[in-house]
Amino acid sequence: MISKFKTLFCAAALMGAALCASAQDEGAESKADIKARLLANMEKKENGDVFIKAIPGVKVGDIDASRVDPLLINYLSYVDKTVDPEKLMQSIDRAAKLKKGEQRVLYSNEIFDGVVKYMATKNMNFQKVAVSVNNIAQRIDDGIPLFCWLKAHSEYRGEISQRTKERDACADIKEWSKNLKKSEIKNFAKGPNRVTKVMIVGYNQTTREYLIQGAADSRIWITEGEFKKCIYDDLCALRF
Repeated sequence: MISKFKTLFCAAALMGAALCASAQDEGAESKADIKARLLANMEKKENGDVFIKAIPGVKVGDIDASRVDPLLINYLSYVDKTVDPEKLMQSIDRAAKLKKGEQRVLYSNEIFDGVVKYMATKNMNFQKVAVSVNNIAQRIDDGIPLFCWLKAHSEYRGEISQRTKERDACADIKEWSKNLKKSEIKNFAKGPNRVTKVMIVGYNQTTREYLIQGAADSRIWITEGEFKKCIYDDLCALRF
């Protein structure tokens, strides 16, 4: 009986090892390798800007963008290269309790729940994060971007994009910080009742600004006050 148990145990162990090897063959990385890759893509400037450099786009195939936004897939795939868009979409559909063939606008909490369940199968946590410079800095310092939904506003491509260009041309960050309150948008124009998905990819503790990707054609720097006015739902981040 003991001999039989040992045989079964060894067979299970060999099967587990084979499955792990198969996962590695499919491009899975160890957590240490993921961390090293993410940190290697970080940049810190003398003016206090800390940000993730380029986040490459990913091919999403025939995925329905109304159900799984390409930027969300891009975000998850940046941290875990083995994310399967089709399986992610299926997980979100189950979380939303969609019937076969049913099509409707999904709520952010349904998307969140679907992502949580899918990433859990990959031993990763997709969790909500309170909005604060310290919380955002902690994730960015680890090389991990954050994801959230913002209310759609024309100012992202207008005033804030123009201000970001002016910021890039400014040599004195302390002077910039002093004058920033004057250009900070206090009241955003009312627009359509829509949201836009974005990634936070950088921060500056001195100016209390966040670097946003996805709201405009290029990255923009937005103040903490503006961000809090615009955020539609919870700020989220992957942990592993």
